[in-house]
Amino acid sequence: MWLSEEYLGSQTNDVSSRKTSVKKTNKKKTKKIKSSKAVASKKKLKRGKSTQKAVAQKTKSKRKNNVHKIHVILDSGHGGRDPGASAGSRKNKDIIYEDEVVYDISKRMSKLFKKQGIIVHPTLADPNQKQPIRYLSHRHDRDEHLLVTPRYLTRNARIGVNMRVYLVNHIFKQLRKKKVPSENILFISLHGDALHSSLSGAMVYYPDHRLRRGRFILSSKIYRKRKEYISKLTYNPRDNKYSEKLSKSFGKVIINQFRKLRLRTHRVSSAVRGYLYRKGIKTLPAVLRYSKVPTSVLVEIANLNNRLDRRDLLKSKTRQQIAKAITNSVTAHFDRSSGLVAQR
Repeated sequence: MWLSEEYLGSQTNDVSSRKTSVKKTNKKKTKKIKSSKAVASKKKLKRGKSTQKAVAQKTKSKRKNNVHKIHVILDSGHGGRDPGASAGSRKNKDIIYEDEVVYDISKRMSKLFKKQGIIVHPTLADPNQKQPIRYLSHRHDRDEHLLVTPRYLTRNARIGVNMRVYLVNHIFKQLRKKKVPSENILFISLHGDALHSSLSGAMVYYPDHRLRRGRFILSSKIYRKRKEYISKLTYNPRDNKYSEKLSKSFGKVIINQFRKLRLRTHRVSSAVRGYLYRKGIKTLPAVLRYSKVPTSVLVEIANLNNRLDRRDLLKSKTRQQIAKAITNSVTAHFDRSSGLVAQR
């Protein structure tokens, strides 16, 4: 059919106007889709942030609600007739005894732990010092006793150490009977070093599994008459390896906390160790070698033979900072090891 030019022109204009209208509609739809996607993305991001915030708050809340289920077996080294290391002189007014300084720090730690709801099980008590003191005595106090049943006045250093082995493992056994998870129980033994005077700062020992024994057996009457006595303590190689892993990790946390508070520590490579040398032979302190507590450490708070360390330890402020560093280590250890804290 033949059509006039006028008719064809009007048809062309109608088509182009419809195309333009469709394009505009499509643009509007695209903008609308993009806009709705952006809104959805923002909402998703907001939900993600709020979810993360909620999870963080929930984790924090869980730790607060369950922090009382963390148990620390706190061992203050030496005591009684065994002063441990000593250094300085009365003349220079810087004489210091290892058992006195670590006991004072343990009392400070107990107060800090109590504020956080952490349960402390001490191994040693001094009836004449129930609270931290500002000034350490220049005389050696001999009335500390181990909290075994019946009590033991530490007249002999070797017997005192063996008594601690039984006491620590007895406390651990009793807590496990109460269904406290083993990972929620920590053993911390406090000591002071007596190294070359050029060395300074804290270090932490953990139990290297290669130096642990398979059993601990003593039959002397002095041990058998104690309630905490266990006729035979045995140790599984797999448990020893697991203990080494947990204890070494916790030791690193302690050293980090010391450094955060600007307290001196040994060099990075040697501040956390799995053994010490005694007469040229690698060995472990007995409380670590025979502890059944998975997370067990011995903290050498400073070197008593170093003049700067000794001067600082005589200050109440420094002892409080050391107590704070070790106490902070416990909460930091559980904060980073999610899932360790027992649920209600």
